[in-house]
Amino acid sequence: MNTAVQEIQPLVFTDSAAVKVRELINEEGNDALMLRVFISGGGCSGTGTCTVTMTANITVTATFNPAFTLTVTKAGSGDGTVTSSPSGITCGSSCSTTFDRNSSVTLSAGADSGSTFSAWSGGGCGGTGTCTVTMNGNITVKATLSKAFTDDPLSAQVTLVKAAHITELRQAINTLRSNNSLSAITFTDSTLTAGATSVQTVHIMDLRSALNGVYDALSRARPTYTDSTLTGSQTVIKKAHIQEIRSAVRGVE
Repeated sequence: MNTAVQEIQPLVFTDSAAVKVRELINEEGNDALMLRVFISGGGCSGTGTCTVTMTANITVTATFNPAFTLTVTKAGSGDGTVTSSPSGITCGSSCSTTFDRNSSVTLSAGADSGSTFSAWSGGGCGGTGTCTVTMNGNITVKATLSKAFTDDPLSAQVTLVKAAHITELRQAINTLRSNNSLSAITFTDSTLTAGATSVQTVHIMDLRSALNGVYDALSRARPTYTDSTLTGSQTVIKKAHIQEIRSAVRGVE
């Protein structure tokens, strides 16, 4: 039994295509210019590879468009996801991609539970609505997200200091550390149980130390605190201790 093997012919990048690419590069004056290739014909479409079976003469058109990179960075003590329209960015996981020159891209930010979206910056964007940029160059946009704190603000003589206040600050500070390329901290009494774990001076000192690392990484002066030295059972944990750390967190978002 004979088995016919169908040969798949490679597509040829012609001299005229090379000339067109050179014209685009010269037009932009940028030898490092990136190009997006849109393929049509022969049953092909989009910007991926194009595979055709040569059962007849086939014409495939490749359209070259200059492209620029849009990069999203996330900052702050909270977390969430930034997506783009048209698709390409889901940050989270995919925070940088290319779009055609002069195309319009709209970014939207969604905060995770326990976080709020604070503001855009870069790319001419600001505020908390959507961010629309025109891709006339490489663009970086920053999305700042903030941790939402329980009992904010704390009221003297009214609000009790709770394990939740410490847990939230731990999460906020470790997010800040991650966003500034610092490792997460393993805190004393890693799991605090509401109604069972009492807040101790070591918990406050751990938070201050972990947050100082963020200030150091940013070459910022470290915060100053009420009762700069906390001593075991001799120092009473105050609402001011919590509120000061919250303020210091906001100071580096």
